[in-house]
Amino acid sequence: MSDPSRWEHLAERARRETPPRVDVTQRVMAAIARRSAPPRAVLAPRALLWCAVGSLAAAGIVAAVAASGWSDLGDPLRDLLQAADVMLQ
Repeated sequence: MSDPSRWEHLAERARRETPPRVDVTQRVMAAIARRSAPPRAVLAPRALLWCAVGSLAAAGIVAAVAASGWSDLGDPLRDLLQAADVMLQ
């Protein structure tokens, strides 16, 4: 099969060949019609309530940590100025 003319001959034959006509429309449409819709997942109100309670608790913890950090960042020069005030008195 290393002969280039043989390859060219096979390529020409392949170009002239027409594919068989296959109609699968009816089978596909029937399969789609048979397929039932999957059941929708519904989150129970009680489970949703517990998720909200958990989120609220986590948000409260984050807010408490942030509030304590915020007071430390509120005035970074406060300690320095207090030390200078003591030295000046």
